[in-house]
Amino acid sequence: MRSQSLLVISALAAGLVVPAAAQQSSTMHRYGVFFKYSDQSMKAMTETPQDRATPVAKLTEALGGKMETIYWFPMGGEFDGIIMSQFPSDAAVEAQSFVVRSTGAVSRLQIVPLMGADEYKSLMERAKQGIASYTAPAAVRQ
Repeated sequence: MRSQSLLVISALAAGLVVPAAAQQSSTMHRYGVFFKYSDQSMKAMTETPQDRATPVAKLTEALGGKMETIYWFPMGGEFDGIIMSQFPSDAAVEAQSFVVRSTGAVSRLQIVPLMGADEYKSLMERAKQGIASYTAPAAVRQ
């Protein structure tokens, strides 16, 4: 039953990615995915230590992305680690989230889009161009 559910969710995730990827340019976008393992996952990994980077990399590639690196936070806290990866679209990284969340392996995921220095500078330049047309709330323009 569980394998059927995973198969259905994987098919749905792939259905989300293909149309979205066709609409996007070939440019890959970077994301940081913070994750918190579920208690069941922590128990399983304690009982049977295992490589978790390889399965994450394979899933990322299956959805059109590329895992750059994965880090774990040994002191615990709000999250157990972060995955740095590239995907062709927001839909592709969200599809990865659907697959992982459907397994119960994590209790929390937070996806954060990332920008390099050049992209961020370009964003600032666009904001500078647009600022003249914006009136802040409670601001009076004369």
